Amino acid sequence: MPNINIRDADGAVKTIGTSEDAGQVHRPQHVLYSPDGLPLILSAAAAADGQANPVTALVRGAAQGFNGPHETDDPPGTWDRWRNNTEAVLLPGGTPRSQNANHEPHFMSDWQINYNGRGVIVSLNLSQDPPEGAAGVKVFIYGRDVACNAVINLLVATTAVSAKNRYVYVVYPGAAVPAAGHVVQASSLPVGRQWRVEVLHMDDKSYVYSVAGMTCL
Repeated sequence: MPNINIRDADGAVKTIGTSEDAGQVHRPQHVLYSPDGLPLILSAAAAADGQANPVTALVRGAAQGFNGPHETDDPPGTWDRWRNNTEAVLLPGGTPRSQNANHEPHFMSDWQINYNGRGVIVSLNLSQDPPEGAAGVKVFIYGRDVACNAVINLLVATTAVSAKNRYVYVVYPGAAVPAAGHVVQASSLPVGRQWRVEVLHMDDKSYVYSVAGMTCL
């Protein structure tokens, strides 16, 4: 066989020309070199959220997406881990809730971060029937306007619900209400980086419910 020159990871050139040496070339190495001629040995770091935008090679043990700039970044722009569909408890159940005529106190989730999803599914589970004659509750799903710190109405429930049951609301491009099932209302809008849910009571009666949220790809 003809002589073959290869460069190893240390940069040294080695000539292979015998059948005994041939086995050394079946697994070639690809080596990156810095501007000063030194080999770069890249290792994958554990991925985390909110990592600064790098000026050197970025190698991570999981896929990441660039989310910036947004108002909380300094310097602007960070990298976050890529997500699959994710789930969260937005408002825990088990405790009766009631509001006064001014809709206080507010029953609102924290702002949720949508890393790379397109929409959300929100499930309101009324675990007990309210007192007779109750006017019910409505679900609001908000996005956020970061310029003026105001909410954007992504979905406003058109009908108050009160009977013990599970009520599902969907905000997703192209979403529609199926003929059967728990989905009662849909909005065909995309969801931005931040979103939250509020439950508004239509009277001062007590309700027991929980709210779950799912971010969907």
